Amino acid sequence: MNSLEYLKTTAKLMAELRIAVRDTFSFDSVAEPGIGQLNIEWIETDGFTEMKSKYCKVPGRKSMGYESANIRVPARFRECGRDDVIVHECVHFLQHNTLEEDRQYIQFSGPNYVNYLSQRVELEAHLIQVAYLSKGNSEHWNSRMDEGSKAVVATMLDKVRHGEPLAGALPTLLMCKGRGLL
Repeated sequence: MNSLEYLKTTAKLMAELRIAVRDTFSFDSVAEPGIGQLNIEWIETDGFTEMKSKYCKVPGRKSMGYESANIRVPARFRECGRDDVIVHECVHFLQHNTLEEDRQYIQFSGPNYVNYLSQRVELEAHLIQVAYLSKGNSEHWNSRMDEGSKAVVATMLDKVRHGEPLAGALPTLLMCKGRGLL
């Protein structure tokens, strides 16, 4: 998939799970600073997938916008057929966020995983990543999740679709992390 296809797939999942797309984004408008400049790059690194971006405040809008964004994906994910990490980063590109919220963001440092994952922006991104994996029925999904775990994820996704608070998804996302899915 190219960056536009990833964005469309991600936006569809976000709508399905009632996660708002930022008010500075529109597929219909090429005036959006970031859409023409979202780049997905596979790199040789032992690090994590990340989105490097130059963001800006947009007058009259609640969400911040992006002048440019670059998703950097370790090549090891491509080698094992995993593009769910790209979807995760596309959520960050599409989701509502403000400059003030971004300043309060808790970076992942290893022992702080629960605090990191408990942030709205990470709950949303991990939730969409799991939804994407569950729909694709990938080898990664099937190798990590038994039928009972798949049922737990399906129930959690259904609850979110029907308006349950995202914080209720935390135990299931932690289970997914513990199984090596995320």
